[in-house]
Amino acid sequence: MKRTSNPLLRSKTALYFLCVAAGISVFAPACKKDDKESSAPAVSQAEVAAAVNTAVTNGGVVAQTEQAAQTASMYIATRKAAKVTTDDCGYSDNGEIKFATEPNTVPYLSINYTYDFQLKCDANKNFQAFHFDFGGKTVYTDKKMSVADTSTANFDITGLSDDSKPWVFNQTFKNRAGLVSKDASTQSFYSVIDYTAADVTVSKSTLQIVSGTAKLKISGTNAAGKSFSYEGQIVYKGNKKAVFTVTGGSSFDLTWN
Repeated sequence: MKRTSNPLLRSKTALYFLCVAAGISVFAPACKKDDKESSAPAVSQAEVAAAVNTAVTNGGVVAQTEQAAQTASMYIATRKAAKVTTDDCGYSDNGEIKFATEPNTVPYLSINYTYDFQLKCDANKNFQAFHFDFGGKTVYTDKKMSVADTSTANFDITGLSDDSKPWVFNQTFKNRAGLVSKDASTQSFYSVIDYTAADVTVSKSTLQIVSGTAKLKISGTNAAGKSFSYEGQIVYKGNKKAVFTVTGGSSFDLTWN
């Protein structure tokens, strides 16, 4: 099938993403790690939570989810407004999303993503799902730390019919990051996050995450070469809030703008 492109869809989507990305959340670790204690873990739970927060909120999972929801919403709305009757099954498009706050601002955020999406249909040519692939990198800096990461993500969005109230997301997300500490509240370390979420719901009116749960694993090494590994889950609470809980450990609030 010949690939088509919708310039209006792409330009409005990119503009929306700039608005989403401009809201930067900052996470303050709840406690300090005492490197002098031989029994202390290589990286503390609070430090791991800081890495998870950055990967999820600052241009990460949340922003990509909202971007995908906006793209799907605009495509459906554009199709209806134009009273399209042709078969759109297999329609695909792609784009590049770039954003950066002003240089030397604190906090600073830079995002550079590419994305592809495709409309999938069932055997009767009814809209079934949008499939999204994201890939790119972000840089985030505040007074406490500087984080540079790369990530890839795959999203399947269902709930396309008019009688379905929310969008429903099934997601995988992989993030590799290097965190460089700027003060004593946290240490420098490298991390890899594997994130999997099923049935995350997103409002079709606000394009915000309403509910859902994600499981994740995070592992890596600190500056001294000592390894760490944790598992946990994120529960989305709506109203731009979530809770990250380390398995067998502490819970940490995640928020974004």
